[in-house]
Amino acid sequence: KYPVRYSFFKKVVKWCKMMELSKNKCTIIISHRLKNIVNVDHIYVMKDGRIIEHGSHEALMKEKGTYFNMYHKQNYEIGYAVEK
Repeated sequence: KYPVRYSFFKKVVKWCKMMELSKNKCTIIISHRLKNIVNVDHIYVMKDGRIIEHGSHEALMKEKGTYFNMYHKQNYEIGYAVEK
């Protein structure tokens, strides 16, 4: 097996390739890890099959709603420092 660092590097390269391929195209990304979608153009937050919030990362963080709470919870659980 490869060391963890190599595995992480492979994931980063794969993500960068996907972002490059999706330029000038409509791409739908479903992600439970909110860190992965911070730089996308538009985020839709769903609950019980309905869209409850939408906007950019910055706009959703300013709203301090469901996305804000999920983002902070995820990042504190995995040890990232997050500004409130």
